[in-house]
Amino acid sequence: METTPSTETQSKAGFITRFIRWLFSWRTVRRGLIALVGLITFVALLITEENWRGKHDWERYKSEWEAKGERFDLAGVAPPPVPDDQNFFMAPIWAGVLNKQWDPKTQDWKLRDTNIIDRLRMQRDANLPGVESPNGGGSWEKGRITDLRPWQDYYRQAALQTNLFPVPPQSRAPAEDVLLALSKSDSAIEELRQASRRPYARFPINYDAGFDAVAASLDHFAELKRCAQMLQLRAIAELQLGRTEDALADTKLMLGLTDALRTEPFLISHLVRVALASITLQPIWEGLAQHKWSDSQLAELGEA
Repeated sequence: METTPSTETQSKAGFITRFIRWLFSWRTVRRGLIALVGLITFVALLITEENWRGKHDWERYKSEWEAKGERFDLAGVAPPPVPDDQNFFMAPIWAGVLNKQWDPKTQDWKLRDTNIIDRLRMQRDANLPGVESPNGGGSWEKGRITDLRPWQDYYRQAALQTNLFPVPPQSRAPAEDVLLALSKSDSAIEELRQASRRPYARFPINYDAGFDAVAASLDHFAELKRCAQMLQLRAIAELQLGRTEDALADTKLMLGLTDALRTEPFLISHLVRVALASITLQPIWEGLAQHKWSDSQLAELGEA
């Protein structure tokens, strides 16, 4: 038996058909396009107005504060130039770091002179297959003295794969073996110590080159942190052997490295200073906790 659509069903189908025809008619599409163009124009005008108002307010704010002596350009906050022969960062030990030049095309560093060696690239540890560098260690924040035995074991295992770290034929006291492993950098550290006696520290950054170029010129942070980590381990080993004068000299050098960034106008510079200060506090605290420092040595640390 055949059935015919009900009147109600036919009415709904007709309505849907008319609606689709209206929706996709040229008149409706044209009105929709006009509304869309109007909306886009309104948003563009709104953005333009906000940009203009923001720029106008910023220029007015700058003018007011520049009249009071403030500077808003990068060169205006740059530390003043200092003589090269009195500049810590221009000492010969920094030649390898200053030998690098940022290549914006490759987004990487390249050497100006391949004959110059970066003597500040000190290695406290190395990435070696199957040999994990000691993690954690001491912590002044948690009141934990550094255990040098894991470092002693690390250097003996590393010696099976590389000659970066000298080790004795037979194990001795952990602190002795650690100092021997780090002895390859002794001459560079002594040269760095001599350089730190210069009265000024200004890394040769071209502040007139703009923010992007300056940001690519801050590679001395890594060198300073690497040196501080090396000195920290040395100072702790020296303290454990009772060589407090050597530990004092290395700790004061760490304080000098921390202070070398003092005049830089960047937030990242002072965040690195905080990190360097934290590294330096470990041997200071261990010397206090173990009553290693004398009164005169503590006075020297207080004045450093």
